[in-house]
Amino acid sequence: PVIDFFPKAYDLARSNTQPSRSRSPLRIALHVRRGDLMWTHSERLLPIHYYLDVALRISKILDSLNLQYVCELYSEELTNSLTLQPGDHGISPDTETAVNLDPRSSDLKILDAIPRLVKFINHDPVDSIQRIASADIIVTSRSAFSYLAAINNCDGIVIYHPFWHPPLPAWIRSEQ
Repeated sequence: PVIDFFPKAYDLARSNTQPSRSRSPLRIALHVRRGDLMWTHSERLLPIHYYLDVALRISKILDSLNLQYVCELYSEELTNSLTLQPGDHGISPDTETAVNLDPRSSDLKILDAIPRLVKFINHDPVDSIQRIASADIIVTSRSAFSYLAAINNCDGIVIYHPFWHPPLPAWIRSEQ
């Protein structure tokens, strides 16, 4: 909570230099939070069209500048049907009946319209954070996962969607 009131404190953690990396192609990292909240707290998720609109807008800008880029999607998706019982992790404490989860209800297919899309679905979480943190452009979710990656990104562009942790001063708020 203290750092939320003083986000510049993150600058100390970010002050160590990172090795230089190739800038071609530019890497756009989209963290689309789904996972455990998809069916139980979906009000905390951003609509899938938010990510599509932001990615297409970035793609249009980069295309107009004749820049090479790749758009990387980081998310989770069920591979098998699953039933959550009241009291299970990931289910709202108010839920009194079982919730049947079906992988066919995933909305990630909508993002296939993004040019040059590479998917990292159900990818190793530590590697995902490292990859997102090293991207040239990060599009965050309402998620501590992408927030952690973004605060560790020292020289990229971060497009931040407001939630309970404040943005760092240099980040671009999505409503801008």
